[in-house]
Amino acid sequence: MQIGGLAKRATKAAAYELVVDIKTGRRVPGPEEIDSLLLYFAPPHPKRAKTDLQWVAKAAAGVHNARPELRYVYVRDGVAVATDGHRAHRAPTTLADGWYDPRTYARVVFDGKYPDLDSVTPDRAACQTIAVSDLERGTTDIKTVYLRVSGGVAVDERYLLDALNSSTDGAVHYTEDTMAGDSEYGDWVIAGLRV
Repeated sequence: MQIGGLAKRATKAAAYELVVDIKTGRRVPGPEEIDSLLLYFAPPHPKRAKTDLQWVAKAAAGVHNARPELRYVYVRDGVAVATDGHRAHRAPTTLADGWYDPRTYARVVFDGKYPDLDSVTPDRAACQTIAVSDLERGTTDIKTVYLRVSGGVAVDERYLLDALNSSTDGAVHYTEDTMAGDSEYGDWVIAGLRV
């Protein structure tokens, strides 16, 4: 299965109208309309990923991100990666090289260049390590809940829980401006917040 790279999720009203048109035989939908309907009915990401692709896809940017290449999961040389510009997940995969929709996991027709994540991934040898249970919890002025190293780097709590696949066990590696670590599926990195 493959969908167009410019496909947009249908609104509820458009999805309803399209289903009525199909059911009544008024018209046969085109490929773009079918893609929009597929995106409308795609399930949300599970709170706890059950596959490597589900876990990687959690880091993909939303549809309103100005950088379209960040809206997809990208696979190259047996590694799936997704980033929203603030965090990245990557894991080994058996998928063919290319772009994939993060909700339907269908291959996407898209021609772009993926960012070099190696340049933002810290060298673990240069990192310090802390247990997840030792991170301090706080809230920014704009109500973002964060977890931080005492007096050090802080990251969005939602991003960290996604990276750890909802686990609160284990350790994270950190520098003055990033946290990184491993999940059962692959490795991740999160850029720090200003708190």
